[in-house]
Amino acid sequence: RPLAEDRARGSIGVRVQLTATGHHRVSSVVPDGAAAVSRRVLVGDNVLAVDGFSTEGHAPEEVLAMTDGPPGSSVLLMLQAETLPPSEVAAAGPGWSPAADPARA
Repeated sequence: RPLAEDRARGSIGVRVQLTATGHHRVSSVVPDGAAAVSRRVLVGDNVLAVDGFSTEGHAPEEVLAMTDGPPGSSVLLMLQAETLPPSEVAAAGPGWSPAADPARA
């Protein structure tokens, strides 16, 4: 599920915090960032993996660094809401188009 975004800083537009149970929970979603535009990344979602790499054992700053990339790049998040099974969400920067995105095929 692709997200379109202005990756001027290379960020997907979320902040995360480590919970007492060791999960990386989305604590805020930046307006107009990829996460906000997608409406698929919500405050309270747990970030389980980034591009197939587990977030377990990483500091929140490391998890955010895993989501950063140059403008036009993409990232795949494995998210889990409290009451739903995990799902994958892809984020992409400027130049992304639905027709050129293999995640939409």
